[in-house]
Amino acid sequence: MRRKDREVTDPAIVEKILQAGSVCHLAMARNNMPYVVPLNYGYIWEDGRLVLLFHSANAGKKLDILEENPHVFFSISIGHELIAGERPCDTSMRFSCLMGQGRAEILRDPGQIRETMELFMKSFPAPPFMEWRDSLFSHMACIRVMVAEWSCKVHP
Repeated sequence: MRRKDREVTDPAIVEKILQAGSVCHLAMARNNMPYVVPLNYGYIWEDGRLVLLFHSANAGKKLDILEENPHVFFSISIGHELIAGERPCDTSMRFSCLMGQGRAEILRDPGQIRETMELFMKSFPAPPFMEWRDSLFSHMACIRVMVAEWSCKVHP
C-alpha cells in the first residue's frame, strides 16, 4: 500500500467496516475482460480467515464467469464524505475501505444454500426467527469467497 499512514491492520476496525458496509463490489474476469457486480454480502470468520457470503439466482453471467475463473477481487467501502479544500488539489474524501482477493466457490446444494443463507442473514438486522421455505433453494445459488489476502485503508 502506497499510503502506509492510512493502512489499518486492527481487526476491530476491519470488523466495523464489515458490519457497517452493505455492498461489496465483486470483480471477476473472463477472457481478460473485467466484470464487476455490486452485491449485498454476509461474512463469517473461519479459522481466522475472512469468508464473504453472497446469494444469487441459480444462473446468470456472474456464475458463468466464476465457473470458468473462480479468482475474484472485492472492495467494500463506507463513510464517504467530501473534505472541501480552498483549491481543487486540496479537496479530498473521507472513507474506510476493505479490499482483497480470494477464490469463489459456487454452492448449489440446497442444504449448503440453507446453511449459507442462515449465516448470511446474521450479518443483517432480522427477526430472531426466520422460517425458510425449501422451495426457495431450488432457485438460488450461494457464493462463498475464501479471502486469501486483504488490505484496509482509512482516510480520517
